[in-house]
Amino acid sequence: MHTRVSGIKQKGKIMIGLYNKAAGFGEDSKTFKSCMVDPAGRAEVTVSFDELPPGEYAIALYQDINNNGKLDAGLFGKPKEPYAFSRNVKPRFSAPHFDDCKFQIQSVVRQDIVLINP
Repeated sequence: MHTRVSGIKQKGKIMIGLYNKAAGFGEDSKTFKSCMVDPAGRAEVTVSFDELPPGEYAIALYQDINNNGKLDAGLFGKPKEPYAFSRNVKPRFSAPHFDDCKFQIQSVVRQDIVLINP
């Protein structure tokens, strides 16, 4: 599976979490697979997760602008750093659920995700 992340506007590593179940979606400690990418000044990066078994997956990611290893949030939990979800789901009042962001993997899949800059 290939994931292209665009909308990178500032420095800071991109933290990507791939989830294969609803329980714990969005929690760093509950990822099925994860990776970190340094965009090195690029506005777009591509990441690959190889040899995934067929099934349902969802992605949650953020850009760690201040390099503290977490997604910083402000009042009412609204993110202060760029973030995104598979299927380019844009949450309104709370974080989306796994079912909102899920996609099927039968063979090679490509996700194009644009960061939401708060």
